[in-house]
Order: sequence, then structure tokens, then C-alpha cells
Amino acid sequence: MFRALNLSLLVVSVFLVVACDDNVETKGLPAGAPPEPVAQSPAPAHNNQSILFYENRIKNDPDDYIAHNRLASEYLGQMRLTGDTAYLELALKTAQASLAILPAEQNVGGLAALAAAEFSLHQFVAARDHARRLTELEPNRGYAYQVLADALLELGEYDEARTVLAKMEDLGGFQLMAEVAIEARLSHHAELYGNTDKATRHMKKALDLLKESPGPGSETKAWVEWQLGRISLGK
Repeated sequence: MFRALNLSLLVVSVFLVVACDDNVETKGLPAGAPPEPVAQSPAPAHNNQSILFYENRIKNDPDDYIAHNRLASEYLGQMRLTGDTAYLELALKTAQASLAILPAEQNVGGLAALAAAEFSLHQFVAARDHARRLTELEPNRGYAYQVLADALLELGEYDEARTVLAKMEDLGGFQLMAEVAIEARLSHHAELYGNTDKATRHMKKALDLLKESPGPGSETKAWVEWQLGRISLGK
């Protein structure tokens, strides 16, 4: 079975950073102050400087929706590192707070964060529906199709997932990690249909891409190597 907390969280930073654009156009928004952000529980004790930075930024400016979006991404990343699932609920509430400040039509980062958090919490129907909305708002951005493909696969909607994956291939990756994300999803889709040779080819391509990367990626590389080993056992 596809592990929701593996593939999605490995690429969630790529998925959210692209959407969290500081230069989002906000002209034409309704007049008046935005609604209050959704209250959330304190985060577990940690010394993650990025989380502390964005939490403090929100304390100083509760209407900073971009800080909310990036904090949601950091919470998801922290969950991956620590295994503390409390961060998933924090990510969900932070994304909801962002969208309470600014609606999805002007805040695709908030919608992306919400879909990613819902998927990580195994709320696959909600993640699918919000990811579909994201593709409507950002039809030419490959990242918008990532969570949609994942949710469709989890729900057993394989034909539509294949269509979404084909769209991701057509759009291509804007950077290496997006290409890795596409190859990993294509591998999983092939494996679901019993085509382990094709699944292996796509996962090996993901590994080759990571080897070409000059930046850090040891965690993702280890995950891809593990997937290759797992697939080989199924042959």
C-alpha cells in the first residue's frame, strides 16, 4: 500500500515553497480587515529555528498569511524528522488560519498547505477535492498536481491518477526535486498495475536525478534506494 507519510512529505517543501509566493497579486480584494486566524495548540517543544522564526513572525503580525503557509510546511517537515504526529494537526490548523486570512483565489499557498496537511493526515477525500481546486487555480504548475495524484492513488481512482500523472509529465519539473517527485509517483502507479520493471525504471531515474544534485538530498536519496529494494523484492 502507498505510504502517505513517505512520498508526500519527501516533496512537501518543494510543493509549498513554490506556492508561497511573496508577490501574490492581491488587488481587488474585499475591503475590511481579514477574519481572525484559527486558534491552534502550542507546538511540541523543539529548537527548530525556522519554526520559531515563523511562529514569532505570526505573533507579531497575525495576518501574515505567507508566514502561515511556510510555517505549515515547516511543521510537516518537522513531523517527518521527529515522527511526532502532533505537527500534522498544527500544519492543518495553520493552513486553515492562512485561508481564513485570505481566500484560496488569492492564496494558492494556503490551499496547497491545506491539501498537503490533509493528505498527510489520511484525509484523502478532502485532500483530493482541495488539490483539484488547486489545479484549477494553477493549471500550468506541475506542483499543483502532486497531492491530487497521491490522493487519487490512495482512493483507488487509478485511471484519473494516470491522467493527472500524464499532465505532470507534460508540464515537467521546475527543479530537480519536482522531477524526482514525478518519477516516484510514476513508479508507484506502475507498481500498482504489477509492472515492476517500469516501476524500477522510474525509481532508478529518480535516484539518478538525485545523484546529479549538488545540494543536500541524503534523506530523499536513502528513501528512493529503499523503494528500489522494496520493489525488487516484489519481482
